Amino acid sequence: MAYLRVVGWTMAVLAMGYAFAKIQGGFSGWYLFAVVAVLFAYEWMAVWTSTRGWEVTVAADKESLWAGEELVVELRWRRWRWASWLTWARVKVGAAEWATVLPPGEWAGRRQAPVGPLARGEYRLAPVEVEISDFFGLYHVRMKVGNGPTVVVYPQPLEERAGLQILRAPAHKGFREERPGMTARPYRPGDRLNWIHWRATAAQGLLQSREAEAGDPGRWVVCLDLRRQAYAGDPGAFEQAVRAATAVVLERDRSGEGGFWTTDGWWVRGPRGKGPLWPAVRRALAAARWGEPAGEKGGAMVDRVAREVGLRVGEEAIVITGNAGAEEWEEVIRRWRGRGGEAVLYVARGTEGREPMSDRPVGSRGERKGAPG
Repeated sequence: MAYLRVVGWTMAVLAMGYAFAKIQGGFSGWYLFAVVAVLFAYEWMAVWTSTRGWEVTVAADKESLWAGEELVVELRWRRWRWASWLTWARVKVGAAEWATVLPPGEWAGRRQAPVGPLARGEYRLAPVEVEISDFFGLYHVRMKVGNGPTVVVYPQPLEERAGLQILRAPAHKGFREERPGMTARPYRPGDRLNWIHWRATAAQGLLQSREAEAGDPGRWVVCLDLRRQAYAGDPGAFEQAVRAATAVVLERDRSGEGGFWTTDGWWVRGPRGKGPLWPAVRRALAAARWGEPAGEKGGAMVDRVAREVGLRVGEEAIVITGNAGAEEWEEVIRRWRGRGGEAVLYVARGTEGREPMSDRPVGSRGERKGAPG
């Protein structure tokens, strides 16, 4: 379109200039025609040279950071030296919402600027958008050039239980609970039946119960609800849930065998001895999105969770959902407990009765991946 606009202006103005020169005659008519011709010679030089020879690189002082932190972005550029005198250029790092103007003559250089605070997500710093225009405003073009890293912004861990409601309270304060291994001991009145150690009972001929012992922790699974309907369309509640999941994973990391499951399926299984869970799940937490997965309502969801996250005796699930999804998870937890598994249910409270916010997450800036929607 930029080229067509210049072609149109050239043809129209030169035709009028030539007609004026023929009608006016003499030196003044042809002089004005020559001025117009020189003007459009300049325009065409700008057209053919302004988009060529660009080298743009974007760098950042860090490639991963916590939500709310600032990022320092550096822009480095180079273009044809002589062509730089013909046009203005405005370079915009879209993901960081930072732009700078390169006046005629600035053919190379570097500039820095702090950006932030950033919301969680993945930010592609390149390619950048370059807007080029001439002095008379007849030529204007946009293009994307350059290369740069993708910056990952992790969700800030939720402190303690702020912003959450506990429907099934854990036996610990905060998020952390060490789940010790189990050993057999004689049954005592009042022991729960689903903690009976049947193998030891059969071997000894006496009723045996499981008892906690210091040492190897049991298996645990973090379950994060990604369904929009579970949060009643409140992005604030969803962000609280993601932050809570981040806190849980950081606390539980390296604590026995762990896994991370969502209503979209398994993100990661963390077998014991295969390294920490946090590095495997952190990028997924940064880019977590909510949606409406097929078959994720009512009994279908309950059946699938109970089947895919099969808790056994001594194992635990940490469930994080919204107010609207709590009832379904209560049914799932009842099934788990029937098999001897334990579960903690956290509900993100969000805006607590206020009008739901838009689909754009709180504090979002620029173009990024991972926003709810």
